[in-house]
Amino acid sequence: MVFSSNFRLRVAYFSQFTALGIVSTFEGVFMKEQGIGETMIGLIGGLGTAMVTVFGLFWARMADRRTGEERLVATGFICGAAGLALLPFCETPAGFAINVAYRGMMIPMAFALMPALVVSRLGNSSQGSRYARHRQFGSAGFVVGTLMLPLVVGNISGLFWSASAAMLVGGVTIATDQKTRAGPRPDRKRVPIVWSRSLVTFLVANFFIGLALPSIFGFFSIYARTMGASKVVIGFLAGANGIIALAALPLMGRIVDQFGVRRVLWLAFAGFPLRLLIISLAPNYWWLFAAQPVHLLTFVGYDVAGIIYISRNVSVENRATAQALLSTTRMAGVFVGAIMTGYLAENAGYVTMYQVIAGISSISVLAYMIGLKGQPPLKPVQGRPLV
Repeated sequence: MVFSSNFRLRVAYFSQFTALGIVSTFEGVFMKEQGIGETMIGLIGGLGTAMVTVFGLFWARMADRRTGEERLVATGFICGAAGLALLPFCETPAGFAINVAYRGMMIPMAFALMPALVVSRLGNSSQGSRYARHRQFGSAGFVVGTLMLPLVVGNISGLFWSASAAMLVGGVTIATDQKTRAGPRPDRKRVPIVWSRSLVTFLVANFFIGLALPSIFGFFSIYARTMGASKVVIGFLAGANGIIALAALPLMGRIVDQFGVRRVLWLAFAGFPLRLLIISLAPNYWWLFAAQPVHLLTFVGYDVAGIIYISRNVSVENRATAQALLSTTRMAGVFVGAIMTGYLAENAGYVTMYQVIAGISSISVLAYMIGLKGQPPLKPVQGRPLV
């Protein structure tokens, strides 16, 4: 049976987010169960983020110049699978740090370049809706990884091996695509990136969003655990994100096409401090579910609109670099946020931590609004300008 390239991309997205859902939900919990404190967990997470920041840009420039996204994406999936297969054997901070650093070096080949690979095949019309249809498969994978697999797999180690298997499937799916096996492309024309105010302020806002992410995902699961939530409840908390995204992505794609990426991004940036404040007010772990509907803005809206927005701010020759810049500035924020979040949670308590991070993340709204004034019409990923 011959599968289309679009189908293969959707399977890869499903595999990617199955693994991402498992790791983002349970890696911090696993470290905590090994007796590692929040500050050290934050430092280890920061190390991985630093690796992602550096190597995400490196792989993107390689993709833009000669190699192409397809080969690197397939390699990143397969190498990432190896790292996840070894994660259950980590017991000490040093062991976790080595594993996280290796994955931070290899996985950006897949995760940072997948959006560029998808965007390159969107065409000129209904870009939000087209991207959302691909991204919906990722949300389905996230639901499987966070909600369904924890009900079937008996322990966290087994979940990590399931994540490794999912990554391997994604790598094989991309590697066996006929387009991937075409020969090396010639050097592309080198076009410098125009550092417009709208692009720079968007990346600054993106940094402060990254700073909030460790508290929304990794430390969110640890917080739920400290409040007495079981592994299954933690899976349901994380799985709620995937369910919301799965249901909302087609709608959000149409909203982006109808009302524009700028309006959706403003709501997305404003949603982050709101979500963090709701978490800080939860009296028990059941109330943590009240924060999850805001995922409609902070992930669905932010993901669809952000991918399209930054692609329209650069030339087609720099599409992979643009997506890497999006990932890199976000990961730089995650690096700072992981260390800050871990320190605040351990020394000031989770409630104070969430309120402080909410205040800092609100800077993203201000930075984005500064970049909106006097913006010219955005252009599509390829082809004629869009008004």
